[in-house]
Amino acid sequence: MIFEVIFHASAVRSPQWGCWTIQHNSVWGELFNFNHLDGPAGKVLKFKVRRLLYDEIADMKRFPNFKGAKILGFCLNVMGLTVRQGNYDKDSRALQRAVLAWTRKNFVWLHGYNPRVAEECLVDGMTFDAENRRLVRTSSVEGLRRAPSYVYLELDPAPPAPELDAAVIPEGNA
Repeated sequence: MIFEVIFHASAVRSPQWGCWTIQHNSVWGELFNFNHLDGPAGKVLKFKVRRLLYDEIADMKRFPNFKGAKILGFCLNVMGLTVRQGNYDKDSRALQRAVLAWTRKNFVWLHGYNPRVAEECLVDGMTFDAENRRLVRTSSVEGLRRAPSYVYLELDPAPPAPELDAAVIPEGNA
């Protein structure tokens, strides 16, 4: 049930502040921050939810899909593109490290394989800079901020496409 709530919240992609408010403050913060669900049963529940989220993302390497893309976008939005120090988000730090590692290793490949699925991973304010091979999180000018701020996640190049061995190509197709 919690996974389904997260999945439905992941459908909110814009505007940036509304997306943050729903995904982080209303859903994620109530589960993983603010010392909620810290009892023994809550710890098991949070472990299971983290596992379901990561499994859905990791499965995109085998089968890129929009559900996994939305979950990845949700995770990148609520946990950010950099790992923060301190105890505020300690319950989700391992998941954040795993999600960032998966994204770093696979996003360029995913974008080349299916750009529409890759774009679904990005909420309002987050873009893919293909030229510099990185994700960019832009916080716009608002409140006391006089200039936009940027956070980057550097991405690995896509692995080379496997070459077909002449020995395995059927004769009629060579």
